[in-house]
Amino acid sequence: MAATPWFKETRDRLANALIDQVTRMEMSPLESKRRQNLLYDLELYLGQRLSSLYQVQGDDGARLWDPEQLVFNVCYSLTNTVRNRICSFRPRAQFLPDGADYKIRMGARDITEMSDAWAEAEMYQDEASLAFRDLITGDGGVYKLWIDGATVKGARFPSWEFYFDEGESIYGQPECAYHVRYMPVEQAAEEYKVDESLLRSQAVTTPPSIIYITNRELVRLVEAWQRASRDDDGNLVPGKHVTMAGKTILTKEGQEAWQYDGFPLIKKVFDERPVGTWGTGGVTMLRSIQLELNEQQRTFREAHHLSSNKVIQMQQNEEAPSKLTNDYISIIRYMNQPAQIDTPPALNAEAYQYVEMLQKQAYDTWGVSQFIAAGQKQPGLNAAVAIREASDLQTDRLALLSQRWEDMRVEAAGWWWKFTKELAKRGMSPKWRAVTRGVWRELTLENADAEYEIRRFPTSVFGQTVAARLQRATELIQGGFLSKEDALKGLDIPDLSPLIDLTLAEPYAMEAICDSILNDGKYVTPDPYIDPKNMYGYARARYLRAMYDGSNYPPERLSDMRRLIDSLQDTIKKQAAAAAPPVPMGPAPGGTPMPMPGAPPLPPIGGPPMPSVPGVTPVQ
Repeated sequence: MAATPWFKETRDRLANALIDQVTRMEMSPLESKRRQNLLYDLELYLGQRLSSLYQVQGDDGARLWDPEQLVFNVCYSLTNTVRNRICSFRPRAQFLPDGADYKIRMGARDITEMSDAWAEAEMYQDEASLAFRDLITGDGGVYKLWIDGATVKGARFPSWEFYFDEGESIYGQPECAYHVRYMPVEQAAEEYKVDESLLRSQAVTTPPSIIYITNRELVRLVEAWQRASRDDDGNLVPGKHVTMAGKTILTKEGQEAWQYDGFPLIKKVFDERPVGTWGTGGVTMLRSIQLELNEQQRTFREAHHLSSNKVIQMQQNEEAPSKLTNDYISIIRYMNQPAQIDTPPALNAEAYQYVEMLQKQAYDTWGVSQFIAAGQKQPGLNAAVAIREASDLQTDRLALLSQRWEDMRVEAAGWWWKFTKELAKRGMSPKWRAVTRGVWRELTLENADAEYEIRRFPTSVFGQTVAARLQRATELIQGGFLSKEDALKGLDIPDLSPLIDLTLAEPYAMEAICDSILNDGKYVTPDPYIDPKNMYGYARARYLRAMYDGSNYPPERLSDMRRLIDSLQDTIKKQAAAAAPPVPMGPAPGGTPMPMPGAPPLPPIGGPPMPSVPGVTPVQ
């Protein structure tokens, strides 16, 4: 008779059922083999032997010469090349409102900024980058989110701490997920507020390949999820979420319900397997090449050591040196003339070419250029356009990995928003400090009931390096795709932010005036030091967008925008009239223009010119 699943057990039998399930997965042959493979690939990446997946310090090879350490370590080179190239980009998650009302739009913008502030506070970039390295060196990388008090936390955890039932996960959608780790009894008692003596009685030993170098007793921590589902009528059927230390259930009774169809685990793989939830790591694909390079390394070392023998020739009756202790020096005696000694090369040139071929094959397997890995441009590419095209071709080979990196940010933002709304329903009001227009602003969640679609921002169109950003921005400005002000906003160069903020002071001021009218309903008269022509163009564009994008602004605010535009138009006309040159005086109506007083008479129209008249002295 099959055992009852843990999520169907009553509270008093839940702990034992969950322990049985976790122990069965931990000790299964496939899971044990998986841990051994993860350890092996991690050794290839680090270039040294490890005693356990949790070994935190290097062995003697870290400070002494170890012949078994890798010299031609393509696994390390390729892993860091791909990781640095992809994870140098900082994708963002943009929240799009379900509706076009201006208030919802403002809320979506604030939530986007809150999400960015949360990611900055939780050091998402660093943690997710480490999870991305895990998916290259192992069978997957995992970034986990959870509620901690009144905030949402997120961090990377090793992939071997997560388990999925083999029968459930054949098609990649398991019903349950498990996070299993071990912690010293004293630490667990302090962190989870559990009686230490109770936990000490529940201490366990770790499974194979999971070895902690400690003399303290360990307790097993388990967090398990059963995903929610829908019945035939579309109603939500809650799943179950349980946290356990040893045999003690930490989740309060009545709070085990899990309302989400999924797990708060952002899991990505390097390459998908035909079945199952885990994938194939990048290092796994390089095993045969790395092992062959290891063999060639040993051959090279022995050949160079044997060929580096120094020969000293001495006559038979000559006294030999008595203090030669170097193993690579030999003495040869001769009778009359010294022998001719040839020094052949240690290895044939083809041996070195073979190693270069193996290294090239490793890079070709991943689709990575050796020149990019070495930080060099490809020979023969001198023009900036050619270099950029070669870089784009390189990026195409890594397109799927890049998309997974971007999707990690979107999925993390989705779970952050779910947990933030859950905190709001509990009466908590999460706050985050975000940067808006170059200044800090505290954002408070006000509307937790709104629904938003989340999409990723594409990676930077300007490039990675500062020089590439400036060059790309110049090209976009010259091509007419962006104005100078728009390009400066998108550059995102911290060193130039003080200068950029000054350059964009007028655009920021114009944006603040229109935001005050449209969003806050407060009419603001433009400052006289703002160029009225620039303000007129910007206000007119904002008005037209507000009219026809379905934002549903109140009529009085649109009226204030028209009032602003009309006042700017009047100001422009007045400035144009004041700057116009004086109009010359034309002929008198109906005839010849009258001469100025004291001037000679004008000739009749159509007649000969009048003779010159000498100056007349005025009568005193």
